[in-house]
Amino acid sequence: MRRHTSQVLAQELQELKRRRAESKARSRALAQQEKNMKKSGNPGGVAAPVVPPVPAAAVVAVEGNDEPHHDAAVPDAEAAGERASGSGLAEERAPGAGALVNRNRQINNLARRYKRAAADETRSSPLNVRSRHSCANSTRCLTVYILGGKSSALAVDFMLGRGQRDSRARASKWGGSVLQSSTEVVQRFTADIEEAYARAPASAVIGLLQDPVLHFEMNDLLCAHKYVMEHNLCEWISCQNVQQGVAPSREHVLAQATAYFQWLNFAIGEAPPGREPLILNMDETSICRHVGGLRGTIVQVSPGRPIPKDSASLADRRSYISYLACIAHEADVQPRLPQVLLGNEHQFTKELLRSLAGKAQPNISIWRQQSAWNSHATMSPGPNGAMGAWWPC
Repeated sequence: MRRHTSQVLAQELQELKRRRAESKARSRALAQQEKNMKKSGNPGGVAAPVVPPVPAAAVVAVEGNDEPHHDAAVPDAEAAGERASGSGLAEERAPGAGALVNRNRQINNLARRYKRAAADETRSSPLNVRSRHSCANSTRCLTVYILGGKSSALAVDFMLGRGQRDSRARASKWGGSVLQSSTEVVQRFTADIEEAYARAPASAVIGLLQDPVLHFEMNDLLCAHKYVMEHNLCEWISCQNVQQGVAPSREHVLAQATAYFQWLNFAIGEAPPGREPLILNMDETSICRHVGGLRGTIVQVSPGRPIPKDSASLADRRSYISYLACIAHEADVQPRLPQVLLGNEHQFTKELLRSLAGKAQPNISIWRQQSAWNSHATMSPGPNGAMGAWWPC
C-alpha cells in the first residue's frame, strides 16, 4: 500500500472541501428556489395542470341529495399533479443530501490521515527544521536568553525543546542522522544564540526590558516567561533534592548507600589487628504527643455506658517531637550511646526541663530548640552544633 505524504493528503483534503462547498451552495440554491415557488403560489415548482371545463353530463344528482357535485376525477388529477411535482423536487434534493453526508465522512477520515502523516513527518524531520519558538533568531528564544540573565545554557535548553511536549521527537535525530554528541550540539547552539543576540537591534533589547507588552506579542512573552520560571523552579528543586537532601531521588540514595558501605568495608579491612572499628548508626523518628484514633480489643460496649473517646485537644494530636536514636552492633556499648529527645519551645518548656533535671539517665538528653525537626545544624559535629558534645574531638 502506497504511503501518502502530508502534501498529497492536504491537496486531496482541499479538493474534497471544495466539492463540499459546491454541494452546499447547490443545496442552498434549490432551497431558495423552492421557497420562491411557494411564495408565488406554485408549490410544485412546475406549471400547474390545466383543468378542463366540466361538461353538463358530468353534473349528476346524488340519490337522497339535491345538490349536484362534480366528478371526482378532476381533484384526483390535481392531487396527482401536485404529488408528481413534489416528488420530483424531493428526488432532486435527496441525492444531494446523501452526497453531502458521504463527503463529510470522507473529509473527516482524510483529515485524520493528514494529521497522522504530518505528525510522522514532524517526528522524523531533522532538528534544523524547527518551529519559530526554537530557532536561535526567533523572538521567543532571544526573550528566553535575555530574561534568563543572558544564560546560554537556558537558551540552549529551550532550543533543544527540553521540558516541552515534543522534546523526545526533537532530540531523537539531528540532520537526518543519529544525534551527535551533546557537547557539539550545545557548542553550536550556544554560538548561534550569542550571534543572534549580537545581531539583535538595541531597541529590541531596551523595549524588552522597559516595556515588553508594547513592543512584543503577548504569546511570545508568556511562553518565554513561563519557560524561564519553570526552568528556574526545576533547578531549585534539583538543588534542594540533590545537594540539601530534602527529597533525594532513588539513584541519589543508592549512590549514598553504596559509598557508605564501600567506605565501611575499607575501614574494617584497613583496621589494625585487635582494634575492630565500632559501627554506629543514628536515625530519627517523630513521636506524636497524643496518638489517638486507634482501635483496641474491646468489640462491644455495655448498654448505657458512653463510648470511650480521646480527651485530647487538636494541638496535642498535632504536636510531635523527634527521637534521635543511636545503636551499635556491640551490646556492651549500647548503654553509653546517646539517645536524644528533641522538642520545640512550646513542648519542652523551661519548667518541664527543670523538673526533669537529674532524673534521666546519663546517655539520655532532652534538647529544647525553636523547632522540633532535626536539621544539619543540630547534627553538626562542630563546636557550634548540638551534637558537638557527643562527637570525639
